[in-house]
Amino acid sequence: MSVRGHEVVSLGQMDLRYYDILVDVPAVGDRAFTYCCPAEISLPRGAKVRVPFARTKADGYVLGESLEKLPRDIKAIEEVYDLAFLPPHELLDLIEALGRYHLATTAAAWSYLYPPVVPKKSLSRLLKEGWLSAQPHASTPVDDCGESARGLGGKIEDLPVLYVWGGADFRWHHYLRLAEESLRAGKAVLFLLPEIKVLEGALARLEERFPGEVSLLSSETTGLARRAAWLALLRGEAKIGAGTRSAAFAPVKDLGLVVLDEESSPSHKAVEWPFFDARTVALARGAMGARVVFGSAYPSVEAFLRIRSAKWLCVREESPGPGIPRTRIIDLKEYRAGRDIISEPLREELEAAFQSGFRAVLFLNRRGDSSQVSCRDCGSVILCPRCGVPMVYHSKEMEMACHTCGYREDAPVVCPKCSGHNWRFSGVGVERVESEFKRKFPGIPVLRLDQDVTRKTRPSEILEAFGRLSPGCLVCTQIVLGQSQMPRVGLVGVLSADTPLSIPDFRASERAYQLLSNLKDLLDPGLGDRSSFVVQTRNPDHHAIKGAVDGESFYETELQMRRMLGYPPFGKFIRVRFESRSFEKAKEAASEFASRLSKAEDVTVLGPAAAPKPKVRGVYRWHVALKGPDHESLATECGRALEALQRRSSVKVLVDIDPVQTE
Repeated sequence: MSVRGHEVVSLGQMDLRYYDILVDVPAVGDRAFTYCCPAEISLPRGAKVRVPFARTKADGYVLGESLEKLPRDIKAIEEVYDLAFLPPHELLDLIEALGRYHLATTAAAWSYLYPPVVPKKSLSRLLKEGWLSAQPHASTPVDDCGESARGLGGKIEDLPVLYVWGGADFRWHHYLRLAEESLRAGKAVLFLLPEIKVLEGALARLEERFPGEVSLLSSETTGLARRAAWLALLRGEAKIGAGTRSAAFAPVKDLGLVVLDEESSPSHKAVEWPFFDARTVALARGAMGARVVFGSAYPSVEAFLRIRSAKWLCVREESPGPGIPRTRIIDLKEYRAGRDIISEPLREELEAAFQSGFRAVLFLNRRGDSSQVSCRDCGSVILCPRCGVPMVYHSKEMEMACHTCGYREDAPVVCPKCSGHNWRFSGVGVERVESEFKRKFPGIPVLRLDQDVTRKTRPSEILEAFGRLSPGCLVCTQIVLGQSQMPRVGLVGVLSADTPLSIPDFRASERAYQLLSNLKDLLDPGLGDRSSFVVQTRNPDHHAIKGAVDGESFYETELQMRRMLGYPPFGKFIRVRFESRSFEKAKEAASEFASRLSKAEDVTVLGPAAAPKPKVRGVYRWHVALKGPDHESLATECGRALEALQRRSSVKVLVDIDPVQTE
């Protein structure tokens, strides 16, 4: 007998076993559904299965065996994923607790504990292979939860951490020493990096110290390779794992050390529901007995406070001596004239650098030529038909592009509304910067590095070519940060430091400071005060801009402001987003949710309001933000309001605990 190409067993009159299963369908929450299978087949808690659900099929996870007497017409489990990948029960308990912390379903949380491309087996095949009830499994009964899982609560950030504060070489010196100590003690090590480009540099360091011993857990590898690495760590055949944020869930046997590098990077946070954060997962794994080590050249504001208050131990690199780079902040209100992007003071700094044979970087985190094109006759703006945001003009391709959803179309010749031919190009992108640089410095070779260029050329090729220039210039976006092949330069010019400050987000100042600090690190330390860091801004007195000169003052000012307003780390923050193809339905759901929380104690409700990106790929987005003194009470009130919310099948609700950005 077969159904849709899958061979299934006819249950007939055979003895049955019944299981409560959590289906991975967010709309049903943590409600368990009962399915059956032949009594000869024993499934442990956490086993991943494929089951019929409504009019389709869904993945599910075994919660436990149902002890109720049930009718024989219960739907049967169709397939079972290979139990060789069954996570250990301690990890199931821990990730279940993390799911509750994030107001996510247990099924959604447990889904992270399995790698991609896990093979499935039908019930008939399992019977042929002789799966008996007495077959041992690694899992344990549902009520056997570890004390660490129960103790997470809202104090997860207070779990012990060693923080390594300094440059990359300083951090990795300590990481590798600690890894060797862990391996000598018979314990495994897990390295977590924020992005693929950073992971590549980390792997080079790990392979040099531990050749052939590193198991790579990355979305860039094939599903089969990732599955093999996952299984080797689960069985204890491999002792070192390295990967990006999803690797935080890897079931590493005898885990003794978790190293998370570039702690302040927002890329450690998932951009899709349930918005797990590798930093939070790493801390939770510390509750299971692993030592947790974080590191960064510039800690997050939360980490800075925990270091200063001695909640976290810290090893810090000594500050550099005399001969540090010159920092010059240019107030564009005084110097910019006409439509020039490169101000006269910056042009002079570039000229001096090139005369010395130095390489220079010009940074602007905007792609394209112009960020907005409008008709001079009627004023209409060319918008993305799917997102409703201004399309970006790319002069070389003569096309418009939406940098939210990727939609592209040819640049219009006539206005679609009034048939006018006069266009206004507003905003500046790196393509315009490249053109202006060529006009001002015709004898200096220039390269560009942004997402559009890397569609055809690898970043490493561009950076290798840049490294051969002396002098030379690289015009780039944020993609330049973290590239292991990036050569050192003698001048870094930030063309507009104000862009991140304009985002309506309480972390905007921190992101601006982190960005400037990381850009400054592109300078060659060997040049000392012969190198220059030049920042163009209209907000020269902003504490994030001043942080380019004095980082400690930035942290102190930012902490004062957050304490006054009750933002993390002095309070907790939750963002709830409502998505629908109907503008009104998304708005109504957000309004009802905000109204239900308006009288809750110790909860400050911000919104409802349209999200910063109010429409993406045809879906309207509204959001409500919640502030409160502690996680437990805030999450409880949020959960109650969501349960009481009128269910709308056309509205998707996404809860983001501890959000790092509010798109």
